Amino acid sequence: GEADALVITAGSQTESTELTKTQAIQSWLLSYELPDTVMIVTPQKCTFLASSKKGTVTPKLAAK
Repeated sequence: GEADALVITAGSQTESTELTKTQAIQSWLLSYELPDTVMIVTPQKCTFLASSKKGTVTPKLAAK
């Protein structure tokens, strides 16, 4: 089957030294980690659901 979107959720950061799959995907796609964030990827766009403080970071990511 086909999917219309890919949803990637990231919870709070932990003290663990192991990289989670979500952290790995964020690092690969963005070269940045955004804890407590939901990323929705569709063929047309990528949408972030995050706190307003993290919203100041995403415009910098859009410029990449």
